[in-house]
Amino acid sequence: MGSRYNYAGPSSEVVDLGFLKVWFSYQTVIAFQPKGEAVIVCQNEFGPTTGKHLNRIPHNSEDRLEGPIFRLLWAEYCDTGSLANHPARS
Repeated sequence: MGSRYNYAGPSSEVVDLGFLKVWFSYQTVIAFQPKGEAVIVCQNEFGPTTGKHLNRIPHNSEDRLEGPIFRLLWAEYCDTGSLANHPARS
């Protein structure tokens, strides 16, 4: 179920579960995309390496969200959204 691969070097990874893609820089979630929806991306508040990782995610950089808003959306998605209710979690 799903696949994992580096997309911008060894410190980056994307996990594709089919119903959800999640991009990581090191161990930090920096973007996610529910199937059929736009990718949701965090502004770079980390450093130059994460900036490179963010630049490799297909999105409009002007649409990046401030960290607190991004983390709130990610938490809501995990707690009450499709991820919490997806049959794969059973």
